[in-house]
Amino acid sequence: MGSGIVADSRAREEFQECLLKARFLTAPVRPLTLLDTALWTRSGGLSLSEAHVQRLEESAAYFGMSFEPLAYHAVMEAAAKAAASDAQRLRFLLEADGRHWAEAAPVSVTPDVWRYIVSDQHIDAAQVHFHHKTTQRDIYDRALADATSAWGADEVVFFNRQGELAEGARSTIFLELNG
Repeated sequence: MGSGIVADSRAREEFQECLLKARFLTAPVRPLTLLDTALWTRSGGLSLSEAHVQRLEESAAYFGMSFEPLAYHAVMEAAAKAAASDAQRLRFLLEADGRHWAEAAPVSVTPDVWRYIVSDQHIDAAQVHFHHKTTQRDIYDRALADATSAWGADEVVFFNRQGELAEGARSTIFLELNG
């Protein structure tokens, strides 16, 4: 790291500038954790399980992580069966070192009518995390927290840089066209 020293430079300011420039090397890197959220019911088991497994396999391969579908099914079933209700929202988390676990929560009741806020931030499809579900969701979490507290919104929707509707902060968007 360096700085441009000129006649009126001050050593302390130049040193601070070097520290600032080096921050990308010295700042702690948040570990990447893949996540998957699925519906489990006592009567039907894990909904769309093969699609969830396929997405996790592809993301794990992309990031060089070890993923075992049998371990996924075992930990998801164990989490669901330990819960009291007949319908659970299961979240599977996979860390880079292969550690994995699942969390269960009762399926939340959603309002009949949702209040949506359109974000002024655009999603960049070129960003790698756009194509993989990870815990690195700062843009979504911040936008949802702000919209909930300021306007009582239930969801924030995002457009991509091309102006196309992309996704919600916590939901997937499905559009029925010509139907």
